[in-house]
Amino acid sequence: MTAATVRHACQAAMFPLFSSPMNTRVALAFLTAFLAALPAGAATISGLVSDATGGALPGTRVVVRGVATGQEAVVETGADGRFQLNVPTSGTYLVTFTRYGFSEAARTIIISEADTTLDLSTQLDIGKTNVEVSVTAARAERENRLILEMPSPARPTLHQ
Repeated sequence: MTAATVRHACQAAMFPLFSSPMNTRVALAFLTAFLAALPAGAATISGLVSDATGGALPGTRVVVRGVATGQEAVVETGADGRFQLNVPTSGTYLVTFTRYGFSEAARTIIISEADTTLDLSTQLDIGKTNVEVSVTAARAERENRLILEMPSPARPTLHQ
């Protein structure tokens, strides 16, 4: 028995699928089809949210909503004003940026390829702050009899 024959016998015993060139080709075809069917990687949306002076705006709420699906992903900017989130599928998305004391900004983006990174840095302008104050009042109901029995300086009372 030669060394090549022993090596071939060991390979066939350990990897019976790859024992012949035809089996190897079939296995590679299945592997290629399997990998092609896997979903592609997600696209990444990231950026910096700043004010008119270029200062970072931490705590800005960033909402990415799929126009076709309505699904939302929400993230807040960090202390450095930066954000990052992944979008699993290609499509059209509405991205809104909101922060108290600033005007809301919105952008529509189209992601056509997976595994892409999109820089979506945005500048927010100082905006009007809407404050709604609601006042509710109620009147206490009193019986007329109790009111009439109350002493009044305009009405003489009898002290006996």
